[in-house]
Amino acid sequence: MTYYTFTLDFHQPVNPDGASAIEVHKMITFLEEQIVQSLISLSSESIAEVKSAGQYITKWVQNSMSMVGSFSDEESSYFLT
Repeated sequence: MTYYTFTLDFHQPVNPDGASAIEVHKMITFLEEQIVQSLISLSSESIAEVKSAGQYITKWVQNSMSMVGSFSDEESSYFLT
């Protein structure tokens, strides 16, 4: 599994090769601390912004995905190119 981070335009990941496990852990830890300290709002407006960003990221994933095989067999896989 590969994790990708995006800038505010959400059209391309910051690192096309994906983030390392250490980078992902640092980001999750940072966000958890922000929530605990109430520095991040979980208002309905914030949730709507995140959903909008998710649509851009979904488009990037769909445009970057290539299939090898089909999902009907156990040998299949997919890659982000």
